[in-house]
Parts: sequence; C-alpha cells; structure tokens
Amino acid sequence: MRPVRRGQIVKFHTIFEDEDRDQLYVILEYIEDGERTRAKIMALNIGLGFPPVSMVYVRDLEVDVNQTKALD
Repeated sequence: MRPVRRGQIVKFHTIFEDEDRDQLYVILEYIEDGERTRAKIMALNIGLGFPPVSMVYVRDLEVDVNQTKALD
C-alpha cells in the first residue's frame, strides 16, 4: 500500500544490505507533485532525543498497515 497522508507509519520497501529491515518512520509532511511526490519522514525508536528528518520519494515507501491502524 502506498502512503497518501500525514501520520502514516511507513518503511522502505527496498533497503541496503547494512540497513535494518524493520526500521519504521512516520510521515510528517506529504508533498504531492506528480511523478516527484515526496514525504518528510522521521525515524521511530532509534534512541535519539532529536531523530533525523529526511525528505524521500513516496515511491520508495510502503505503509505498515498494522502499525498505522494502531494509531487510528
């Protein structure tokens, strides 16, 4: 399922070999722009006081349905 709104819990569908497959992110901002639709995401549960915020293409993300439903 593709992300479509702010507040959804997402993860990358394809990761690099040295990355954590189970790392989750929350969408802070969703920016609709045709082929270049992007989202500002923040990593969850990484143990930092101020987790990093990244801007990524939505096409690289998938929604974690179970975690998102728990928030709704």
